[in-house]
Amino acid sequence: KGEAKGKGKPADWAISVTERNGGNFKGAIAIVVNGKTMEMSVSGTAPATGNGLVVIQSEMVGRAQLFFRGRLTNGEIALAYSGTTPLGERVMGAANLRPKN
Repeated sequence: KGEAKGKGKPADWAISVTERNGGNFKGAIAIVVNGKTMEMSVSGTAPATGNGLVVIQSEMVGRAQLFFRGRLTNGEIALAYSGTTPLGERVMGAANLRPKN
């Protein structure tokens, strides 16, 4: 669970991993912006153990699609993201994820 910040309002978001095969994974992301929740399937790569590079790409839902790239350090992920909203508007910013307690 974490928070994403871009030029708009901050968004709460969470990612869940449903399938893991070594450094590859599949799952889903939920993003809450202005009280509206958007859910998308994602796939990507991340270290199976330890720290390292994380790359995540969402499926395209309408005109919405997101790309994340960042670093896993001590269980927390710091990411930069870019993509498009459901209306096709370009977005970019930074996001952090921390393990659910």
